[in-house]
Amino acid sequence: MRTEKKVAIIVATALMLVGISMISVSVSGAGLDYKKLVKTENYEEKTYDISEGFNNIELSIGSNDVIIKKSDDSNAHFTCGENEKIVFEVGVKAGTLTIEEKSVKPWTISFNLDITPIDNVLYLPKDSYDQLSASLGSGDITIDHGFDFSELALKIGSGDINVSNVKCQNKFSADTSSGRITVAGTTSDGSFYSRTGSGKINLSSCEGVTLEAKTGSGSITVSDCDATSINMHTGSGDITGTLRTGKKFDVHAGSGDVRVPSDSGTDTCTIKTGSGDIEISVIQQ
Repeated sequence: MRTEKKVAIIVATALMLVGISMISVSVSGAGLDYKKLVKTENYEEKTYDISEGFNNIELSIGSNDVIIKKSDDSNAHFTCGENEKIVFEVGVKAGTLTIEEKSVKPWTISFNLDITPIDNVLYLPKDSYDQLSASLGSGDITIDHGFDFSELALKIGSGDINVSNVKCQNKFSADTSSGRITVAGTTSDGSFYSRTGSGKINLSSCEGVTLEAKTGSGSITVSDCDATSINMHTGSGDITGTLRTGKKFDVHAGSGDVRVPSDSGTDTCTIKTGSGDIEISVIQQ
């Protein structure tokens, strides 16, 4: 290796260590609570009241949590935090409610985290909608009411997805580049898809015609789940749980123990892990 390249590597490593040290000191000074590093001043809580009717929902949020729950009245409402840098455009057009986060002023480099301290909460008046698509740069998505959708598509750059008691007629999709996916009591009459680049997947009482659960690194746990075709894959981690009915199993483990029932029925289940154990049982043999 040339001398100048060695020097460059040494300098880059030293700068990285200095940066890590600075972050550690800051977090320690904040009592190991990163939220104390977040700039919370100059945010105003704002509520958008939506009286127009709609059947489709499109959310585009930069960086903050999103919670979707039932409204207490016949209108929809969206609460959020705004300041001179961040505002939201909220409106209904051609039957679609659109909520989009806008940056008013260009961001400047700051050692402090600049994250809205107020959760984005969407209150929906009806139980049933056609399509809901939500895209977040970073933050968690939580749906804590038994809504019915034709299609539900959730996509996050970095954050967790939490869904409970939702029914989809055609498609359920939960996708995060890094974060945990937790879904309970949720079914799809079509496809059921969950993927995370790095993080755990926990599915409980979930069902689809096809069911996929994939993670680059992390465990997959299924409890009382079923589908005509099941595909579970992790690069590194365990795959464990229970299925409702018997399957024809196609199982591959790079390293680890494998325990699955004998083949039964015509439905298929493919399970793969690069490193980790596989342990699946069937409730109804």
